[in-house]
Amino acid sequence: DAPAPQPGDRFRLATPLLLVSVVLMVVVGRAVFQLSPIVTIIGLVIALVLANVCARTAGETDMAPTGAMGTLTQLMFTGSGPVASLIAGSISAGTATQTSQMLWAFKAGDKLKSSANAQMWAQLLGATVGAIVCVPVYFVITHAWGIGTEAMPAPSALSWKATAEAVGGGLAAMPPYAFVAGTIGFCVGVLLTALGGTRVSRFVPSPAAMGIAVISPFAISASAFVGGLAVVVVKRLFPKASDAAIMSVAAGGIAGESVMGVIVAALIATGVL
Repeated sequence: DAPAPQPGDRFRLATPLLLVSVVLMVVVGRAVFQLSPIVTIIGLVIALVLANVCARTAGETDMAPTGAMGTLTQLMFTGSGPVASLIAGSISAGTATQTSQMLWAFKAGDKLKSSANAQMWAQLLGATVGAIVCVPVYFVITHAWGIGTEAMPAPSALSWKATAEAVGGGLAAMPPYAFVAGTIGFCVGVLLTALGGTRVSRFVPSPAAMGIAVISPFAISASAFVGGLAVVVVKRLFPKASDAAIMSVAAGGIAGESVMGVIVAALIATGVL
């Protein structure tokens, strides 16, 4: 069997590929979108920071707030124009998405004792093939139906466009007290993270988990809380219960909920409910 990924494993081409990617982003941003190289580089730096935030959140909650990372980046470019806001937000959202997906893939690979380098090569192959296939398909679809039309509504794209146009007007275009609320949330997150490294860390809630709870629907947050509380109770009552057994029960519950959701939808569609 292949050895499990080790903490010291390195993908040897990581640095060269990173440099090439940065250069390509700067060139494409300038040639296609007329963006200043400085704006593109600032967007990449912000994306790197927020990708780490998203990675921590995914590790603690198994939820990746990729959309929130993109929106936050758009807000950071308030007053820079809709194009700069959209490009910077897209970079952050895309980087955060790939970071989270790779973490989940590495976790599965560790269980299967696969090579971390092999997974990286597979990721690069998938990204290359995806770019070759998706870009032409995108041009075909937009040429045939457009974007944001009746035939191709694209609600997510329109939401990003609306945000970009809103922040293009500066802080005055933002909702009342939005900047103050964001600043308070940022300070609370910094404070809780700092306290997490002290003696009182066991009493400090995770700021990442709190953030996910705030932006998630109440039903999801409540389900996560009840599930976590149930695990604590089970571990107290049955100390020998393994993590694998608990994960199996959780996976069964998720699968059951999904199947039941389909059944309920079918019953509603047929008029039974």
